[in-house]
Parts: sequence; C-alpha cells; structure tokens
Amino acid sequence: MKDNAITILCKSNSRAYDIVIQKNCFYNVIKYLSHFKKYIIICDSNLKRYYGETLLQLITAEKFTCDLISFPAGESNKNLNIFSYLHEQIALRLDRNSCIITLGGGVTGDMGGFVASTYMRGISFIQIPTSLLAMVDSSVGGKLGVNSSIGKNVVGVFNNPEKVLIDPSLLETLPEKYLIDGMAEVIKQAILSGEEYVSFLEKNSVEIFELNLSLLIKLISLSVQYKVNIVEQDERDAGIRKILNYGHTIGHALEETLGYSNISHGFAVALGMNAVNYLAMKCGILSKITFDRVQRLLREYKLPLFLSDLDLRGDSAKILHFLNNDKKNQNDQIVMILLQEIGEPIISDTQTKPQMKEAIEYVVKNRSIS
Repeated sequence: MKDNAITILCKSNSRAYDIVIQKNCFYNVIKYLSHFKKYIIICDSNLKRYYGETLLQLITAEKFTCDLISFPAGESNKNLNIFSYLHEQIALRLDRNSCIITLGGGVTGDMGGFVASTYMRGISFIQIPTSLLAMVDSSVGGKLGVNSSIGKNVVGVFNNPEKVLIDPSLLETLPEKYLIDGMAEVIKQAILSGEEYVSFLEKNSVEIFELNLSLLIKLISLSVQYKVNIVEQDERDAGIRKILNYGHTIGHALEETLGYSNISHGFAVALGMNAVNYLAMKCGILSKITFDRVQRLLREYKLPLFLSDLDLRGDSAKILHFLNNDKKNQNDQIVMILLQEIGEPIISDTQTKPQMKEAIEYVVKNRSIS
C-alpha cells in the first residue's frame, strides 16, 4: 500500500485547516511543525504510556521545546475540574506563539482544544486523534468543550485547529472494542451520506475488522469528507449540521443516565440510532425494509440494538427527562434527526412525549408498545 497522504481542506469563515490522512504520519510529525516556539502535548493517562512519551521524544529530538501533561483517562474526567487542572499545568509555560498538541480520543481532543482556545484568549492547537471515533468525527468540525451536571458538551466553544493529523496505523494497537465503538459514528455518517458508503460497509466488514489499512484509509477519508462538506455549509451548527446529531440525542441521554463508565459513546449512539429509526418507522416516515437493513449493519459491526445486549438496565423516565434538557431543543420542542431513507435525514420537532417514550422503551426494554 502506498503511503501517499490524503489531504482534505476544511474551509471556514474563521480559519481553514488541513486534515492529513496518512499511514505513519505520527512518526513524521516534525514535518508538520513549523513556526511555533513551544509545544505542550496533552493526552490522557493511558495514551501517555503508549504514545505520549514517544511523541515527546520525536519533537524534542529536533530541538523543539516541548512538555507533556496528562489527565486521568475516561469520559467522566471530561469536566470543568480537569479543565482547570490542565490550565494550571500549562500556566506560564506557553505564550501566544505556542501550540498545544492534543493526542488521544474524543475526550482529549475536546478537552485539549478547549484549553487551547481559552488559554491567553486562544492559542493554536493541532489534533492527533488516536481512536477511530476521533479520526472520523470529533477531531473535525471545531466543536470543543466539556460536560457538566446539566449534560454533555454544554460548556464549550467553536474553534478550529491549526491542523489535524490522522494516522490509521495507530489503530493497530487498540483493542477491538474501540474499533467497534468508532464504527457507530462511521455507520451514522454512512447512513446520512447515502447508498455508496453504506454498501461499502456492508461489503467490507471482515477486512475492516482485520484492520486492512487501505480500507481504513478509504473509510476515514469518506467520513471526514462527508463531515467537512456539512461543516462548511453550517459551521456554527445552526442548520444542516444538526443532521450529524442522528442517534445522538437519545445516545447522550443514555450516557448521562447510565454513567459514562457503563456505556461507551459509540454504543450509546448505536442504541440512539435504533431508537429513532423505530420512532421514524412507527410514524410512517421510514420503511420496514430500511429499518431492518440498518439493524443488520449495526449487528454486522457488533454494535448493540438494545440495552439487554450490554446486560444493562435503564430508566425510561430519567432518559426522557434528559431529552427535555437537551441543548439542541428549540421552543420546548425536542429536536430529533429522523431517517426517511438511506441518505435522506430530516430535522423534526413534532414528536410527542408518548412517541418519544415508546422509542426509548423499545431499546431500554426491548419491546414495542402497541
């Protein structure tokens, strides 16, 4: 397989940036570092052992000034306390001609980017995502922030990185569960994108699980290009970009009510997609044929359809309560992304609470209510 880089430009009203997808670009990071005097790598405690120290050595070997700071791994640590801790750790080490490198999954990218965006009113940052989920989704689009007691990602900013460096070979060292988790976002993007991407996933599941790098690069490129196309139309999430929340509204509520340590983001999104597809089918928007097809695709990539698949139990009333507090709601209406057909999502705010409760009960209790 050739190691030629795929570079996708994300245009923006605030700042355009390149997204580089290339095998082993992590180990050639120096070619992407240029005019900054100082660097700090932010990663979690797990990545510090696997890649953090290596990246630090790669940078300092070239006589750059660079430090490494870490924080405890896990979604539960994506909060304002850790945000403040990271600010304290970088205080006085960096000036405005400095750059933060975020190394890790979605939690690190969101957290580190938010720190960079608020330190000295904003300094540059480079994203190096290490999980499939971060490669195809969270590292692209400029959404940064932390969770609070109110909900997920309710404290944050929009700000673009200097660059995103995606090295698919980093996925070779991750346990399969992280690949499965990331595939939820991939499947979401494929369903929103259209038939070509969905068919690609249906035909190549075996080799994708075998980490065929050529297929992974194509998969990542298709996802990134799709998201870039949407983000360029709606950078501030005021219109069409809302479709990227397909499966996420109920998914986020599941994460909040079950606890981040009990359910991963990808698993929650898969359940959320199954719930809203059930809702769309019951409302006569989505055909049974397409509903079944999406369920088969989720199963093909070992993703859950029901909480019972994960040996978990949920409280439908609590989940519905969190839906009512979702930051995407408008005028007290729950905004949902529903599917009409592959590649044909709609933004809807007409669902009643009984309909929402039925969709939640479908995935929580593995039953429909007639």
